[in-house]
Amino acid sequence: MSRCPEDGETLSVTSEGLRCLDCGGVAVSATELPASASSLLSLETRLTSGAFETTRQCPQCDAAMAPWRIKQQPAWVSKCPACELFWLSDDSRRRLRQFAVTPPRSVKEPTTADVEARDPNALTTTQTVVSWLGLPIMMGAEGDHPPIATVLVCGLVFVLFVFGLIDPDGVGPTALGFVAGESSALQALAANLVHFDWVHLLGNLYFLFAFGEGLEHKVPRWVLLGAFFGLGAVSIWLDGLHAEPGVLIAGSSGGVAVVMGACLVVQPRARVLTSLAVLLSPMVMLVWLGVRFLDRKPLTPPALWLPIWMYGAFEVAFQLLMFMLDVPGVAWVAHLSGLLMGVTLGVVARKRWPQNERIRD
Repeated sequence: MSRCPEDGETLSVTSEGLRCLDCGGVAVSATELPASASSLLSLETRLTSGAFETTRQCPQCDAAMAPWRIKQQPAWVSKCPACELFWLSDDSRRRLRQFAVTPPRSVKEPTTADVEARDPNALTTTQTVVSWLGLPIMMGAEGDHPPIATVLVCGLVFVLFVFGLIDPDGVGPTALGFVAGESSALQALAANLVHFDWVHLLGNLYFLFAFGEGLEHKVPRWVLLGAFFGLGAVSIWLDGLHAEPGVLIAGSSGGVAVVMGACLVVQPRARVLTSLAVLLSPMVMLVWLGVRFLDRKPLTPPALWLPIWMYGAFEVAFQLLMFMLDVPGVAWVAHLSGLLMGVTLGVVARKRWPQNERIRD
């Protein structure tokens, strides 16, 4: 049984060849490649190119496949040196078809600076600042569906917070928050949108945008809106069932947890940069910065690049531990229930909207 070199899923026999219905890649022989492919492909030999980060196994003979660059573009196909089978990802197939119709513009040989600029681990200035604050950064999300709904939800939450500062008795958390043992389930919808202070607001907005964008790349916008507003309210209601009567609950963390949980499933190839800056002593950080400066490397903090599923497992374990320790002041039940509902939604979404399908609203 042939397996996809990208994600290990079983390949299906189609008119195009052996195809992965999950990622959209296809295995073809040399004769099935476009006629112009021989002039477009060249064996990749530069270890810094980024093509050697993942080793793909041939779906036909299980040998290690070698990367072949498409012209001088940052894109590759994989070729088995044993049986000469080619593996084309969904992106590389599009590039080959495009070049077969319109020859690519001449591109100069990339310099070392160009290669470093395309380093998948490289951070922008904004990302570097964010990582020093100890916030996670998700990279490698797939899809091109613009995160319009995510931006609109972030804007709505921000505007409500500003109005709450102006009129706290009418729009603030004391007016719209969920009171355990007293409020109706419908009140949880409003409580999901209001926040107690700036730190509470900005933290939730950051996580909402970071993971909402990845989710919206893969699902229609109404799914993200339903997840945040509907399931987010459910998570607050569940937290109210556990909390002591009279406790005021507010904030978007439950809705954010739903969005994050779904993103963990629909973006399986994404990675999350987890900064270690907040865990290390100032002296260790000074030594780290000194070494980075002398080596002329970006002044990024020490960090771990985690597969998104591993980051998700850490989040669930952390939230569960905090809940078991009964740490006060945080809606741990909303976080945990939100993550679990989000993961369930993500499983359903992957079946309904396959990874290679273009999303249309």
